[in-house]
Amino acid sequence: MMLQMSARDIMSKPVITIDAMGSIRDALQTMELNNIRRLPVIDKEKKIVGIVTDKDIFRALMRSQSLVASFCESLLVEYRPVYERLGEFMLGEVPFPGGSPK
Repeated sequence: MMLQMSARDIMSKPVITIDAMGSIRDALQTMELNNIRRLPVIDKEKKIVGIVTDKDIFRALMRSQSLVASFCESLLVEYRPVYERLGEFMLGEVPFPGGSPK
């Protein structure tokens, strides 16, 4: 019967974890890269001290405007070249009366 199986027999492998001192951003990136929604949190001795979920992160962001601001600011810095290229592309598609705005 399935209820008598151990977790080891049905868990995803390899087990992907995050260090307890890792950032929310690290957790999100790890989840995204591995297409997972739950991430075991481990301490220095490699013992599981908790599990962070995508919902936990979402709730934390919704409760803290300063967290949202710092998170968004770091994303803007990291992806600035992408935003600039996107802006150039989008402006290139906008029809301006009398021609280009240059």
